[in-house]
Amino acid sequence: MAPRPLVYPYESMYSPVPRVMGETTLDVTRWYEAAGFIVPGWHDLPDHVALELAFMAWLAGEERAACRQGEPWRLARTLHLELTFLQDHLIGWIPQFAEAVETSSRLPFYQGMATRLRRWIPWDLDAVSSLATTLSGEGR
Repeated sequence: MAPRPLVYPYESMYSPVPRVMGETTLDVTRWYEAAGFIVPGWHDLPDHVALELAFMAWLAGEERAACRQGEPWRLARTLHLELTFLQDHLIGWIPQFAEAVETSSRLPFYQGMATRLRRWIPWDLDAVSSLATTLSGEGR
């Protein structure tokens, strides 16, 4: 039997009923499919912290492309996806995950990265929310 990790990198392990490949994992997979997010060669669970953050980075790239190409409908859709994914997924578990990394890791690098991540997610939620509100106000 393999030893249990100190910190699980999967969102599903931070849900009220921790269960790998449970409803949380399936919901994240539906998000990726609906958005058209594909990562060739990914061999871990879809609710891994790295993949969820990669999804957010991909959405940020989509947001940038929509701005550059002058597609306000695409920008609005992307901002909605970012905001809702942050609210429905990341904000609900990343702070707890990051705190666990901060307290469990003996390496300052990982402690520092976890601290930055724990601070980044609420900041990003506020920033995306503000941008979405500004954009919807311009559409009136």
